[in-house]
Amino acid sequence: MEGLSDITGSQLPDRSQTVYDQFESIARRYHDQPAIVQLSKVRGHEPSPQRASLRQWTYKELLRAVSSLVTYLEGHGVRSGSILFVFCHNWAEYIIATLAAYAAGCIHVPINPDQLSSKDDVQYMIDTVVKQFNPASIGIVAQDRSVRPNLDRLSWPAPTVEVTFLDDQVPWLSLQQMPGLRSKGEDAGKGEARSVLFTSGTASRPKGCPLRMTAYIHVLINSLGIGKLKPGDKLLSTAPSYHAFGLLCTILPLVQGACVVFAGDTFDPLLTMDTIEHQECTHLCLVPTMLHSLEQVRSTFDLSSLRALLFAGMVLSPDVLRRCVELFGNTTLENLYGMSEGVVVSTGPVSDINRITNGHDVAIGRPGTGARIHICDPGQRSPLPVGLPGQLHYAGSSLIGHYLGASDDDFYDDADGLRWFNTGDQAFVGTDGLLYLIGRYKELIIRGGENLSPARIEGVLAEVPELRSLNAQIVAGGEPIAGEVPVAVVAVAPSAKQVSLIQSTVRSVLGVTHVPTAVVSLHDLGIDDFPRTAAGKIQKSKLGALYRLFDERQAQIGVGIYDRPVDVSEAVTRVWARTLGTKISEIDVEAPLSNFADSILQLTTRHQIEKATGRCVALTDWLQATRIKEQISLLASSEVSLHTNGDSEVHDKDHQSPNLDSMVYAVAMPRAFERTKQAVENVLSKDGLCWEDVAEVFPCRDAVQVACKSRLIDSASIRSCMLCNGATAKSARLALVTALAKHPIFLSYLVVDDTHLGAQLGLYVVLHQTSKLLDQCIHSGLVVDSPEELTKITTEHPFRMPAVLPGPNFGALIVSVRETQSAAIITNIAHTVVDKTNHGIFNRDLDSALSGNSLDSHLSFKTWADTQYKQRTSPKATEAVDFYVHYLQALKAHHHALWPIYTPEINIPSHRLHKAGETVVFAAPSIARLRQQQPHLTAPILVKAALILLILSRTNHTHALFVGMEAARSEYAFPDHSAPAPPSDAVDVAGPTFNWSFNLVAFRPDETVLEFLTRVYREQLEQTKHVNVPWHRVFEGLGLSADEILTKVTNACVFNWMPGLGPDMLGANPYTNLKPLIFHVRPKVGLVLNAGQAGSDGSQLLLMAEGAIGNGPAVWGVRVLEEMKRIVLWVSEERNLGRLVGDFVEGLGWDLAT
Repeated sequence: MEGLSDITGSQLPDRSQTVYDQFESIARRYHDQPAIVQLSKVRGHEPSPQRASLRQWTYKELLRAVSSLVTYLEGHGVRSGSILFVFCHNWAEYIIATLAAYAAGCIHVPINPDQLSSKDDVQYMIDTVVKQFNPASIGIVAQDRSVRPNLDRLSWPAPTVEVTFLDDQVPWLSLQQMPGLRSKGEDAGKGEARSVLFTSGTASRPKGCPLRMTAYIHVLINSLGIGKLKPGDKLLSTAPSYHAFGLLCTILPLVQGACVVFAGDTFDPLLTMDTIEHQECTHLCLVPTMLHSLEQVRSTFDLSSLRALLFAGMVLSPDVLRRCVELFGNTTLENLYGMSEGVVVSTGPVSDINRITNGHDVAIGRPGTGARIHICDPGQRSPLPVGLPGQLHYAGSSLIGHYLGASDDDFYDDADGLRWFNTGDQAFVGTDGLLYLIGRYKELIIRGGENLSPARIEGVLAEVPELRSLNAQIVAGGEPIAGEVPVAVVAVAPSAKQVSLIQSTVRSVLGVTHVPTAVVSLHDLGIDDFPRTAAGKIQKSKLGALYRLFDERQAQIGVGIYDRPVDVSEAVTRVWARTLGTKISEIDVEAPLSNFADSILQLTTRHQIEKATGRCVALTDWLQATRIKEQISLLASSEVSLHTNGDSEVHDKDHQSPNLDSMVYAVAMPRAFERTKQAVENVLSKDGLCWEDVAEVFPCRDAVQVACKSRLIDSASIRSCMLCNGATAKSARLALVTALAKHPIFLSYLVVDDTHLGAQLGLYVVLHQTSKLLDQCIHSGLVVDSPEELTKITTEHPFRMPAVLPGPNFGALIVSVRETQSAAIITNIAHTVVDKTNHGIFNRDLDSALSGNSLDSHLSFKTWADTQYKQRTSPKATEAVDFYVHYLQALKAHHHALWPIYTPEINIPSHRLHKAGETVVFAAPSIARLRQQQPHLTAPILVKAALILLILSRTNHTHALFVGMEAARSEYAFPDHSAPAPPSDAVDVAGPTFNWSFNLVAFRPDETVLEFLTRVYREQLEQTKHVNVPWHRVFEGLGLSADEILTKVTNACVFNWMPGLGPDMLGANPYTNLKPLIFHVRPKVGLVLNAGQAGSDGSQLLLMAEGAIGNGPAVWGVRVLEEMKRIVLWVSEERNLGRLVGDFVEGLGWDLAT
C-alpha cells in the first residue's frame, strides 16, 4: 500500500431509533429471554465460585424495573433535562439506572463509587456537569447505603432525589412496591440519550466527555463483532461499567436481545472462569492485563462455550494473542481501540492472529463505520506517508465535539467543517492498510533526541514466559547526558537471572539503545501496587515520578568518599555488562566500541563508570578511547576523586545538610532535591551562606506562605525588650544562645519561589547554629545610660536588625544599661516563626537559662509542620475544606466588603514613633452575668460579635468580612493516629502553629441579639474544629485566588483573642530573671484588634487597636476602641438579648428615630 496515512471506515447506515427505543423494542419482542445474569461474592468471606449468589432478569423484568424507576424519578421531579449521577459497580442496578436515564431524557453520569474517597475530584465532576447543563433537579443513584456518608460530604447545587438500590440483601425489585407508581410516559425514550464519561485525569482534573449515545451505539453496532449478537448469546463484561469499554459492553447486548453477564462487581479471575463455564458465556470482554490472572486459575474449567474475545484498554502484543489462543482455544479475537471521547477503531473479529500482527506490533484495525483517521506529525494536521509514525487524529459521528471542564485544544475543524480530535497517541498505518498503535506521545522516552516507545519495549518483554510475572512497566529515568533513558519497574523483586534476561532480550530484539538501564521493584519504590486510574490503567506519569524520587535518593546515598580500593577493570566491565544486557564474561574489552555503542551510550556509561570507580577522566581523553580496554587504562592511571559530587569540604555528622528523605513534600515534586537546593541557595547566597549551612527544610502553612508572597508578614515582626536582672552582656548572650538551641526555627529563612517550588509551597530553611550565624544575628557592645533609652532603640523604625523576608527571621541586640548595671536583650522576630505561645515558651527558656538551668526539649516544629503537610488531604483535612467551601460560598460576591483599608507603606507621625496603637481597659460585669444564663456566650464571642457589628456600621454592607487568628494548639494538626503515640496537642511545639480563620458573617437585622450571638458562637465552634484547614485547597474549591483574596482580607482587618494579654499589658511579670519592658508590633494591616480579659475574676476587658489605625492620629484608635466598648456592653446586657440586633446602633449613641 502506498500513499498517505488517511483511512476512512465503511459507510454508516442510516438510523431511525434512539437507544432506548431499540432496547424497548427488543425487550417486548424477547420478553422471556434472559437480559442480565449477575453473580456476586458473599460479603464478609470468600466463597467457592459455586456458592456465589446468583441474580437474573428477563427482558420483561428488566423493562418493568426500568419503567418503575423512571416513574419514581419523574414523580420526584427528576425528568428530561435533569442529571442522573450513578455510583455503581458492575451491578444489574447500574444497567437499570442507565436505561432509566435514557428513557426519562436525563443526562447520565456514571462515576466509580470508590472514587468518592477523592472528594475534590468528584465534586469537580458534579460542578462541571451542572455548570454545563444547568438542571432543574438532580437524581443520585447509589448501589448501597455504604456510600451515603461520602455523598453527604458533597455539595449538590440543585434539588436532589436519592435512590439506594441495595440494602444488604434487599433486591431492587422491592422498589416495585413504591406508592403511586404509574406507567411510563408516552414520550419516554424519544429524546437524545446522553452520557457524560470522565477521563482518568492522570495529569490534571478529570475531563468530561458528553457522548451522544444513539450516535455512539449506532457506530459501535455497525463496527464491532459484538454488534452482531443475537438472542441466546451471553456476553461476560469484566470492564468497569463507568468506563467507556464497560458502558458499551452493557448497552450493546441489550439492544440486540443478548444477555449481559457480570461475574462479581469488580474483576475476580476465579469467579470469571467459573462463570464462563456454568453460564456458558459466548463472548468475553476484557483488558489485556487480566490475562495473566486468568492463566493462573485456568485449572480444569470448561471454556468451550466461548466464541469470541474482545480486548480493549491498552496496547496488545503478539504474545498476548498467542496466550489467548492457548487459554481459550478456538475463539475469534478482536482488538478495540476506543476512547471516552467517542473514538472507535477495531480489527473486527479475526480467527487467524497472524492477520493482525506485524513483527512485534498488533494492529488496532480500521476506523469505525463513517469515521476517518489521519496520522500527522506533532503540531501538524496533514497526513504523513504510510509507514511513518505520528499522532493519531480521528473524525466521526460518534466523536464528542468538546470537553466539559477542560480545554478544547485537542479538537479542531478542517476546511470542510469536519470535526477532528488529536488523540495524543502515537501510531502508524502499515502497508497492509491497518492501523498500529505505538503508545502515548506523553510517555515516549526521548533519549538523546531519539524517541523510544515504552509500549514497544513492554511488548517484547511480555513475550518471554519467564518475565510475565514481573509485569514490567517501562518509564523514563533521568540521565545527565542522554536526558532520558528506559527504566523497568517490575511488580516483584527480580532475580539476577531475570534482570539479565530483561536486558539481553531487549538488546537482541530492539537494540542497545532500548535496554533498560535499571530494573527496580515496586518494593524499592515503597509501594505495593502500580498506581492506577479509576478504570485500572497503570498511571505511567505517577510511576515515573516515583522512580525519579527513588533515583534521587539513591544518588544521595552514593555520594561520599571512596575509602576502599576499587578493582577498576572489574567495575568498568560490570557497568558495560549491565548497560548492554549481557554477562560480564561475554564482554570483549578488545572489541571496537563503535560495534555496540553510539556516542550517547558511551557518554552515559562514562557517567556510571565514574560513580562506580570514584575516578574521573577528562572528556577529551575519554572520547579518544576506542575500546573498553583503553577506558580501563585511562581510569587506572587517574587519581581517585574524593567526592563524587564535587563538594569541597566534609561536614561532621552534627552538621549534615538535608537529604531527599527528610523532604516530606518531595513525592509531589519532580526533582525535589535539585529544585529545593537551587531555591534555597538563591536566597542564602545573598548573605554569604550556602546549602552546607542548612540543617532542616520543611513546608510552612498555606496562610504563612500567602502572607510571605504578599510581603504582608514583613510589617508584623515582634519586637520586645527584656531587662536581665544582674546579668552581664556576656552572660545574657550565653543564655540567649542556650535558649535559641531549643528553638531552631528562629534562626531560619522562609523561601517562596514560584519558579523552583511552585505557586503553593513555602519552605522554612533552618540553619545550623554556627558561631558565624550567631554573630550575624546577635549584636553586642551597645551601651545606654538608662532603661528609658531602650524604648527608642526597640521601637525605632526602621529597626537596625530587621526580621524581614526571606530572613534571617531573628535578630537580637545585647545592650548594657549603666543605671541598672545589667544587660537588656532586644529581639526582633518575624511573625513567620513566632506566635504568642511559642514567644512565651522562648522567654521562659531564656529566663531559665539565665539561672544556669538545663533546658527541656520541646515538641519538634519540623515534625509538626511535616505532619500538617502530609495530612492536608486526609479525611479530616477534607472535612475542614468542605466546611469552609460551603461557609464561604458567598465570598465571590462580597470579598470587597472590607474595612478599614490598609496602608501600603507605614507612615508614622512624629508623635507616634514609639507607640504602635491604642489600648482601653474597662469593666464589663454584664459579661459575667450573661455567662451565668448563657454559658456558651464567652468574652471572646462577645468581642467578636461586637467587631462584626462595628465593621457593618462602617461599611454599610450586608456582610462583615475579616480574618481571625487561631492558636491551633488544642490538637496536633490532623494527627496521624497510625503513627506511634502521636501528641495529643501542640501546646509545647517550638514554633508558630497559628492559622487564620476566615469570617464572612451575614447581617440579619431582624435577628434577635441572642440569636445573633448564638450564630456567632456556632460558627466559631466550627472554625475552631477546622482550625488546621489547608487554605489553598479551600480557594481551589471556591474557584478563587488565595493569593489575591486571602491577602486582601488579611490586609484589612484581623481579630486576635489573646489569653493572658490583660496581665501582660497591666504589668504582670511571670519571670524570675527577666523584666519585660516593651512589646512592640507595627503592622500595616488596616486594623488589628487584640483582645483579652483582665482582673482577678475576668470581669475586665482589654482591647488594643494596632495597624494603620494605630499608626495614625491617636483619635482614630481611641474612637474605634470606644465604639467597640459600647457595642460589647450593649450586646452583653441581658435586657437587650430579645431586641433586634439591628438596634445595636443605639449602643453607639445613634438616634434610631432619624
